Amino acid sequence: SPLLLFAGWTDIRQTAAISAMFILVNSIAGLAANLRQTSPASLPSATVLFTLAVCVVMGGFIGSSFGANRKQSTLVLRRLLALVLVIAAWKMILG
Repeated sequence: SPLLLFAGWTDIRQTAAISAMFILVNSIAGLAANLRQTSPASLPSATVLFTLAVCVVMGGFIGSSFGANRKQSTLVLRRLLALVLVIAAWKMILG
């Protein structure tokens, strides 16, 4: 995402869409690899999986409605993206 923005290849909304698609594909690949190495007994319960799925769908709706709202300034979107990147970097550094 930062490379797309810094190089000027996309605007903030296009970057968010590209990043979301990349995260989806990356997550599916990670889950597939995890399922191949994990026994079904060690997976979370159906209740936990359902709760996570509901949270994902709600987050998707909130994010897409926020991103589609043309009244939001790109500065706000840039700051939110920066916050997400800082949190991700912090988690990578701390393990």
